[in-house]
Amino acid sequence: MTKNTLKLPLLLLAFIILIIPNSFAQDEEAVNIAGFRFLDYSSDLPEGLLTQKSVVLVSVPPLEGTSLRGDWKDVAKQVHPVLRKAGIDAVAYYNLEDVISGADATSSFSESFKKRQIGQLILLSEIKLFINEKEQNRFVVVATPFNQNSDLMSHGQPAWKAQSKQLDKTMEKLLKASEKSKQKKGNFLIIEHPEFLKYGNLIKGSRFPSFSPDLKLDNLAVPQFEEIEIPKGFPVNSANNRLTKQVKAENKKVGEKNKALAREMLEYPFNYGLVNYSKGEDNIKKAGYQFVLMRLKTSGKEIKKLLGYDENDSDQYITLVSQNGKNTMRHIPADATVYKYYIKHLHTGDVYLGNQWDADEDWKSALQHFIRNLKKEVKK
Repeated sequence: MTKNTLKLPLLLLAFIILIIPNSFAQDEEAVNIAGFRFLDYSSDLPEGLLTQKSVVLVSVPPLEGTSLRGDWKDVAKQVHPVLRKAGIDAVAYYNLEDVISGADATSSFSESFKKRQIGQLILLSEIKLFINEKEQNRFVVVATPFNQNSDLMSHGQPAWKAQSKQLDKTMEKLLKASEKSKQKKGNFLIIEHPEFLKYGNLIKGSRFPSFSPDLKLDNLAVPQFEEIEIPKGFPVNSANNRLTKQVKAENKKVGEKNKALAREMLEYPFNYGLVNYSKGEDNIKKAGYQFVLMRLKTSGKEIKKLLGYDENDSDQYITLVSQNGKNTMRHIPADATVYKYYIKHLHTGDVYLGNQWDADEDWKSALQHFIRNLKKEVKK
């Protein structure tokens, strides 16, 4: 069987990976925490898992009835001793939502992984699903190689997966798999406690708490929502067969999302064009664009870290909302998942954030705030 390694557009990562762990499934076969990746699941652990460095990407449901981030670090603390016993060198733990919060963020994390010589990814998720009309929890772990690229994983690459109602049972399956594995074991200096590294600033150029006056003259590229391509020759298994149906269902929504995006962009006062970001920034530059509109989706607290804002201990952030000529303040918890837009200069990597915090809990509202603030600032 031919394995197709076609890669998905990087800008879709935040959507394609997170949508599955937080959705409701009808049975256990539908549980998938690798997003829309057609992996080659096997009973054997991926080659190199017991000799190479790994990073663990953790995802947990939000606190019940809220959009607040759950205690993912507690999960990491519970699993680390088991990974250590299994001979898996988990050198760092990250929140999955942060890693795939946007194209620039994922690229930045990927570069960090390469510098640390990471060879393997471990995805660990607590998810909620419906089985026989009853809500239940599942803990799922997937081990798969890091492909050394900005999209983290490729279609068709080997993977191992286990799941159970209890976290300890799930990790016990991983431990047994490592004990049965015929792989050479070479990880003997594994840290005793999980390490949570401070996230670096994703900005490669200069950071501006304003907007560039050149936006009046230059074209802004606005990435559209894109359909997820189903690769040819993907590994045949029940999980991937179900995944095909899920991809088709999501692709049906793309047209309406792009119509909504086009409506929102009508408020932008200067020249812009809707583009396919998956073609790459070099092709966008060749098409005559100087700037690109970018987006992050994760907790407000982590977005501020990724975009170089001054850190503070506030448990709420204020977004100024203008409606019918009146300004109101929205107090959004710092740990709530929000969207934040920014503009990047394609040639220099400079980032323009605007002079006000304008994140919101849905993408359309966040984009409305961003454009409104841009119009006010540029008028001055």
